Amino acid sequence: MQLAYQNLEIEQIYHQVFHADKLALTVCAANEQEGVTSLALALAQRHTLAGYRTLVVDLNLYRPSIHAVDPAQKSSTTGLVDDAGFQPPSLITSEHLDGVLLGVPAPQQRVHIMALRHGQGLAQQLQQWLTQVDCVIFDTSPINQINQHNIPAEHVAAISDGAILMVMAGKTSQAMLSNAMGKLDKAKAKLLGCVYNDAQNPRLAYELLRQTNKAGRWLGPLSVAIKKGISNSRLLKVEV
Repeated sequence: MQLAYQNLEIEQIYHQVFHADKLALTVCAANEQEGVTSLALALAQRHTLAGYRTLVVDLNLYRPSIHAVDPAQKSSTTGLVDDAGFQPPSLITSEHLDGVLLGVPAPQQRVHIMALRHGQGLAQQLQQWLTQVDCVIFDTSPINQINQHNIPAEHVAAISDGAILMVMAGKTSQAMLSNAMGKLDKAKAKLLGCVYNDAQNPRLAYELLRQTNKAGRWLGPLSVAIKKGISNSRLLKVEV
């Protein structure tokens, strides 16, 4: 799923979060496929276009999603990693991104991943990145689906200036959300807020219009009046 950085929702999030000249932001979620990568990349695009040097770091080892734009560049930097196991920042792209950004692919070597899991090196690496860029945005693994191969998202959030927690409508239960928030709190991460992803749970007005279109052949001319009433209804457009 791609999120356009021009979306009104992205703009609202951007203006609430991006205030400091230097910022480290973690985007996380309780479960997989809740839109973490899409939001991280959209915010990075928006901040980059605002004139800030922005770096996206892929720590979603559960489902890595960014890669170097130039295959030759990728092959030439595979063996060139720093002490924490990260490749040098380069132009990256993703199936969730329309364009390119400055980024760092997920670390590959197990010895580095295990060290990062225990909090070794990541905080120092973040400070080094912030001497080169204005903002670092972390794409992380699902909080509730951590295993021996992943870097806990709550640990990443704890060294950041703040975290955004994605919530998928119709998928994330209260228990899942409470468990994820509990882990963030235990790690002493600063939760900036939750973003409600309703991509799989459209607003009532959209669903009513869709069903009216499906029944158009039986409703005849009446369908036009019904769709007009739905479109003009303020109640059905209220955000919840």
